[in-house]
Amino acid sequence: MVNGMEVKLRGLTKRFGKTTAVNGIDVTFQDGKLTGLLGPSGCGKSTTLYMIAGLESVTEGDIFFGSRDVTTLMPEKRNIGLVFQNYALYPHMSVEENIAFPLTNRKHPETGRRCTRAECRQAVEEIARLVQIEDLLKRKPGQLSGGQQQRVAIARALANAPKVLLLDEPLGALDLKLRKDMQVELKKLQQETGCALAPVGERWWAFHRAHPETELYAQDGQHASPAGSQLAAAVIAETLLMQNS
Repeated sequence: MVNGMEVKLRGLTKRFGKTTAVNGIDVTFQDGKLTGLLGPSGCGKSTTLYMIAGLESVTEGDIFFGSRDVTTLMPEKRNIGLVFQNYALYPHMSVEENIAFPLTNRKHPETGRRCTRAECRQAVEEIARLVQIEDLLKRKPGQLSGGQQQRVAIARALANAPKVLLLDEPLGALDLKLRKDMQVELKKLQQETGCALAPVGERWWAFHRAHPETELYAQDGQHASPAGSQLAAAVIAETLLMQNS
């Protein structure tokens, strides 16, 4: 288990030319907790996630990891894991090679040496057991179902033992049964790894109602409001309406 890390967004804003995608939001992803960010398509959820990861620059505002300001810190120095909406697996590599890829450039924090082949293999096997894909290690991504590909993407994101795991629309491409299974698995994963888990998407309201100990913010581009507030209720209603239309 790794020690988690609180992530705080303060006045976070992103503009693309004259278009404001995210406008001064304040959100706290608590240490060692699952905190979801919900909202309709186009509300700036993914942009927010990419700013946390360092893949998008911040126009205004600040991002803190604990007490450390990381607003302008390079992505590779943030110690986060990111699962993209399309999983972004390497199709020519096996599952084992996909998971091991981040480990090949990782250096030991104390000795500075790179991971040996045996150490990489051991780490891959441990992560594969954690997300229950140990029997898929020799397959290629094209031989996997959508749910299996997602597990591989999560395993790869966990390879460097991140303090924060960011997931972009982790339930969007899954059917109802797989969505419910994955929601439970993500909560279990957070408990077993100890990292702060930050999924964004349109399908977290039902999960939050079933697991009120989780945190949920509703984002509409202008605001990010905690579930239970009047502003969040309007965003949740709009999101559910879009899902059912």
